[in-house]
Amino acid sequence: MFETEQLTIKQAALLTGKDEKTIRRWITVQKRLPVEKDRKGRYLVARLDIERIMREDEAVPLAYDEERIAALERRVSDLEQKLERMESHPITPPRRPPRIPYTTEAPGERLPGGYVPIYDLVKEHGLVRQRQAIIRHMAPWIKQGHWKREGHAVEKALDQEGVREFMRRYGAQE
Repeated sequence: MFETEQLTIKQAALLTGKDEKTIRRWITVQKRLPVEKDRKGRYLVARLDIERIMREDEAVPLAYDEERIAALERRVSDLEQKLERMESHPITPPRRPPRIPYTTEAPGERLPGGYVPIYDLVKEHGLVRQRQAIIRHMAPWIKQGHWKREGHAVEKALDQEGVREFMRRYGAQE
């Protein structure tokens, strides 16, 4: 009997221009290709069967492919029309509102006489790392408000009694 040329899956993929996974799918899932196994357990397909499938695929385009091509052509046409409209009516970016001028003026009134910002005392005595605890301990003596001192905002200050208490707890006596 006349023996036809046998191809491995890799050779069949090269011949058809398809992926090896596609050839395997034709064999196992779609059952389009009859196969044999060689001594090493590899699938072998007849060259004539591969050529038959290639002719079938060329001769009968699937209706799905035709519909998909038509849909893509419509989409391309729509996109071309949109592009023409965009080119004929360029979009100008919206204008930004003018920036609010920056002021260095601190809010509120001047710090009342005899008041000292608590943060100044904390910094002056090198207690910056303990400032949160100091603020908690000094809470009964802290006066809260919105003042300004030398162009800076002050929200927490001590009056003279608070300064004496701060010095008693954290600093040298006056």
